[in-house]
Amino acid sequence: GWSQGWGELLTLFIADASGGSGSTYWGPKIFTGGPHYVGGIVLLLAGFVVGFARRPAVWGLSIAAVLMIALSLGENLEILSRFMFEYFPLFDAFRVPETWLSMVALVLAVLAGFGRREVVRRAPDPGEDEALTETVQRFSLGMVGVAAFFMLFGSTILNFEKPNELEMLARQVAQQRPDVSLQDPQTQQFLIETIDRVKDERRDKFNADARRTFIFVLLAAGLLVAARRRKIPAFTAQAALV
Repeated sequence: GWSQGWGELLTLFIADASGGSGSTYWGPKIFTGGPHYVGGIVLLLAGFVVGFARRPAVWGLSIAAVLMIALSLGENLEILSRFMFEYFPLFDAFRVPETWLSMVALVLAVLAGFGRREVVRRAPDPGEDEALTETVQRFSLGMVGVAAFFMLFGSTILNFEKPNELEMLARQVAQQRPDVSLQDPQTQQFLIETIDRVKDERRDKFNADARRTFIFVLLAAGLLVAARRRKIPAFTAQAALV
């Protein structure tokens, strides 16, 4: 019941991608107190250093992050989880798969720190320095594109409905109002309208958070490119990012 869903990993980028917590949460878990979230700026910096830096520490942290994300999926990646539970010493003492995402957040924050340093460094060779600037520009534009895609099309791709939600709502109504027939057209209409109303609320939360993420990523990308082009001091760009 505490396995992170594949689609729910989007909350690392857009916090309310799965509705946050409470009645608007529509992820696969029974319930949640809130999403695992690091944000677009952290992922921008971490993604850059993972993709373009050639350092053992970066590769080690990257592998650790991928492995812990895989472990957080629990029953949604059962071939790995079952193997670890049955054969890895003391692994069965860790009962909640999504807990691994707390460590993922830490690792991504450290990688973002590496990324921040890499973005503003000055290469000794002018050609290498210009190549790094072009790489920063292309990657920043790509991340802005990803954020824009979810802002523009995310609400049409996602369905905003919890698995088996209509059936669960029907069971709740049957328990609270045993005198009401679930086959009654009015009851059916009530159930559908309730689900639609909650889905609209979830969609609004997602759209608002997707817009916020896009703005943050756009501003961060602009700061990085401006710093690389020496339009603003590197210290100013880093302070603004923080």
